[in-house]
Parts: sequence; structure tokens; C-alpha cells
Amino acid sequence: MKKFIFMTVICSLLLTSCFKSVETPIKGTKNLVTYTTKEGKTVGIKFAGVNELLTPAIYVKVECKNGYLLAQRQRTSPAASVTWDLLDAKTAKSITGSSYESISSAPNYFVMHNDKGKYYLKNGTSQAIGPKADIFIKKNLVLTKSGDKWGVNGVFGEKYEQIIVLYQNGQPENYRFVVKNGKQYSLLGSDGKVIKKTVSAQAVKRLEQLAKNYKDQNWTYNTSLSGRTVANIKTAI
Repeated sequence: MKKFIFMTVICSLLLTSCFKSVETPIKGTKNLVTYTTKEGKTVGIKFAGVNELLTPAIYVKVECKNGYLLAQRQRTSPAASVTWDLLDAKTAKSITGSSYESISSAPNYFVMHNDKGKYYLKNGTSQAIGPKADIFIKKNLVLTKSGDKWGVNGVFGEKYEQIIVLYQNGQPENYRFVVKNGKQYSLLGSDGKVIKKTVSAQAVKRLEQLAKNYKDQNWTYNTSLSGRTVANIKTAI
């Protein structure tokens, strides 16, 4: 009897030692792979062919986007929200040290969201800006909202109730801002300086209506403001 029990233990140990982790290359990285565990429900991250683990096996999936890793964590319970980590694509280290309920990418930026608010991160940096009540990114402009006021990063602070961005036809880098402060609308240059102190509410209403009708389309609108409406924050263009 003792001999039988001893042999059973030996066989069990042999079966356990036979498990071999599966390495799957992460597309877009040089030599990072995901590895499996014998439980088979989650994966971790490591260098290909190296035993040292860069992360524990806590992720459901991992993908490379714009030079970063987007890693979806395993839920702590069936009722828990899905969370994501933003990791360095070379070392698999966390960029911000936080997890997020959602991560979306825009050209040159990532936008992250958790229970504190929204954050944005410029590609190639490690400092997330936020939390903000809302964030809108269009081309090279980052518009942020705190409380009920909007601003444009690097141009002017969050002090306007509404912002409309106008691009000159054929000149995507030549833009203007129509901003609302109280009941007054003003026209600002790309540097945030006032070009026209007062813009009529009727002209703004026409721009808003056209923004709704021509969402995501290229079009021309010939008024004293001229140019093409690209983004109206209130109508979420």
C-alpha cells in the first residue's frame, strides 16, 4: 500500500513538471511575448526565450499600439469592471502606475478614463495629464474640460463655455477659435489672441447647424468667419 501511494505521488509530480508555457509574440514589439500558465485563463509578459517574467499572468489579452502595450486585466469578479494597463512596449513596465476603465488612441495621443476622470498622454511621454471632466482631440489640438469650462492645451486655459474650431480650406494648420464667455462670442487666432471681440450669435448658430449636418465630411462655408468647421464641442463633432 505504501509503495502504491509513493508511486502515485511520483507520477503526479511528473505530470505537473510536464507543463510547458506557450509563448506568443506580441506584434509590434521586438522580442516581447505573452506566456501562459497551467491554469490557462490568463497570460503574462516576458522576453522571448527568457525565463525571467516581466509581469505576472494577470492579463486576458495584450496588444501593441503606437509604441505602447494595451493590456486588459482579468476581472477580479464577474461583476467587476474591465480595466486596462498602459505599458512600455520595450520593458512592459506601467507608464502611469494606474489602471483604467478604458483606453482609446488618437494620432499622437492616448485618452484614458477611470473613476477620477479622463486623462491624456502624448506619445513618447510618460506623464498623463488629468483628471479632466472631458477631453476632445482633433488633429494636433487637445481640448480639455474642467467643471463646465473648456480650454485648448498650450493655447489658452479652461475658461470658455463653448469652443468651435475653424480650419481654413486647404490649410489644416491655419485655424481659428470661436469661443463663448457668458453671452458673448469672440473670434481668436491660433495663438489664442483676440481677432474679433464680438461675433454675432446668428453666425454661431449657422456654424452649429452646419456642424450637425456635415459631421465627418469636408465642406466649405463662406461667411465673414470663412473656413471649415471641424469641431464643435457642444455637438460632439
